[in-house]
Amino acid sequence: MAFLKYTTPKFFLSLFAFFSISTNALAGPPVFFSWGGETIEKIADFPRTIQFQNDKKHFDPGIRYKQIEIFFLPILQYDFKYCGVVDGEKDSYLDFSKKELKELADIAHIKIPDSINLGFWKEWGGKIVLILLAVIYFGYRHYSSKLENQTKE
Repeated sequence: MAFLKYTTPKFFLSLFAFFSISTNALAGPPVFFSWGGETIEKIADFPRTIQFQNDKKHFDPGIRYKQIEIFFLPILQYDFKYCGVVDGEKDSYLDFSKKELKELADIAHIKIPDSINLGFWKEWGGKIVLILLAVIYFGYRHYSSKLENQTKE
């Protein structure tokens, strides 16, 4: 019985890792672990004029960055770059430097934030939830092993 106690968790952990790890976040079935998936977010709105169109598609200023997720929780964001977010196309963007976007924003009379703020959930929420889950898991393991030792005596 002790053999099953130690091999069963390893077996399920291996099975979980085999079916859930993704090296990039492409469109497809959800995975429990994503490393380096690119995310695009709009940070402001340009007016709906011809000046802010590319191939008859409107674009808005945005950012793109890579993100690490575990159990759908955003853990780490890195490699931030400014871009133009194309309307109606979830994964399409136009490369712009911060200076180019500022110039376009001046033409449109809008303000682009100087620093990138992703919001509480993406910056801290995922980390907090992951730490809480780890504390609960290791607390349960400690408590159950203590309980098992008491029943053996």
